[in-house]
Amino acid sequence: MLLTGCRPEEACRLRLCEVDTSGPVWVYSPARHKCAWRGHARHLGIGPKAQAQLREFIGGLAPMVFGFSPRRQREERYAAMRTARKTPVQPSQRCRKKRRPKKRPGERYTPPSVAAAVRLACGKAGEIVCCPYQLRHAAGPRARRVGGLDAAQALLGHRTVGMTEHYSKLTVEDVVKVAARIA
Repeated sequence: MLLTGCRPEEACRLRLCEVDTSGPVWVYSPARHKCAWRGHARHLGIGPKAQAQLREFIGGLAPMVFGFSPRRQREERYAAMRTARKTPVQPSQRCRKKRRPKKRPGERYTPPSVAAAVRLACGKAGEIVCCPYQLRHAAGPRARRVGGLDAAQALLGHRTVGMTEHYSKLTVEDVVKVAARIA
């Protein structure tokens, strides 16, 4: 979300069938997004840094499968724990799955689960706790510094410049950069 400026829901719904990987910058065009009901198209650019991070999640997946899946993540984590085990498993402990568990992991993450994961990661890193939308909001000023207001508008997918200005406010670095060029 920090590298692409996508919304949490767009990140949760990512599927390989909606990503064009033919060029050096991948283009993710989600079928469902915030303004789809208005007939607007949404296109997210996935650059080399984001591609490197995304490859570990989508490698070997079927096109219709969600890229980020709690069910798949749990199975991978359990498999890694089994292979790292140093003592043999007791016969009575081989399969302890509940027949009808009260809660099962879903096929895809949801925005509240992403928010919980971001809070947990911030806590473990000793950083100020933030929410997923702050990652999106941080992408706007960075894009504005690199390519101007139009670049920030394209990255965030806004229809109006006014909304982009709300999200990508000028920073001290911007003022210093302009002053260095002028003076």
